[in-house]
Amino acid sequence: MGANKLITLTIVTYKALWAVITGSLSVKESMTGPIGIFVVTGQAAKMGLIYIFHLMGILSASLAIFNLLPLPILDGGHILFLAIEKVRGKPMSFKTQEIIANIGVAFLIILTVFIFYSDIVKFGIVGKIMGIFKR
Repeated sequence: MGANKLITLTIVTYKALWAVITGSLSVKESMTGPIGIFVVTGQAAKMGLIYIFHLMGILSASLAIFNLLPLPILDGGHILFLAIEKVRGKPMSFKTQEIIANIGVAFLIILTVFIFYSDIVKFGIVGKIMGIFKR
């Protein structure tokens, strides 16, 4: 049953990523970062221990799925480089790999900042912080 859930989660995740890439699904609504995970974990904790365990499983699987994306600094990117090396019969030059890795790092930093900003807006963090200081 766990394997079936993992396969289903993987398929749903890749379909959602494709929908984000094609523009039929909003990035703001489909992704969340540490702030969103904190909020969802709090909600799961209120519902009970089994929901926390379920959320832990989903988060672990989601991180594994994301890590296998063919982005240069993730494991999926390393697998892609190895596949390219296998097809070419020789590795890409170090300089080319470095440029591609730098682009990947820049993309992930931009994505991280965007997701943090989106979470801050979505969950009203600024308003909550301002409310603390107004007391």
